[in-house]
Amino acid sequence: MSDNYYFTSITQFVERIRKDYSDVNKAMLYFEGSECFQNKFEKTCAKIVFIALSIKDKLTFITHKQILDMYDGQQLVIAFNQNNKRKIEEKDKDCMFNLTINFEPNNFNGNTYYNSSLRIVVNTKNIAKIRSQITVYEVIENDIPDDAF
Repeated sequence: MSDNYYFTSITQFVERIRKDYSDVNKAMLYFEGSECFQNKFEKTCAKIVFIALSIKDKLTFITHKQILDMYDGQQLVIAFNQNNKRKIEEKDKDCMFNLTINFEPNNFNGNTYYNSSLRIVVNTKNIAKIRSQITVYEVIENDIPDDAF
């Protein structure tokens, strides 16, 4: 995977997706538990490798390569607090997870947030397909013409 990361919160992710896709009901973000880490603010950071968007009850898929393209070659990393709906147990670190985000906004004390929950992916066929499409972003650097100097 890329050494460049694009860190975002759940709210910032929802706002970004809404710019490119209208009428999204929810998003399912897939990531490997073994690739998660804690940032300096003690939030769990997940490197997203596949996204499924529910748009008017139809699924639209965003592959790892498309995610990298959306973020200019940077690996999308979602940061979130763990709670009773979003908890990664140490024994489950080797599993693939699905972070489901509901795009209906909620407010608490003037702050907008989006409900989300975390589940372990158990469908081995889906896990194999998602893992097989993970790619490394290649930056193509063009030669500077000799007459530029």
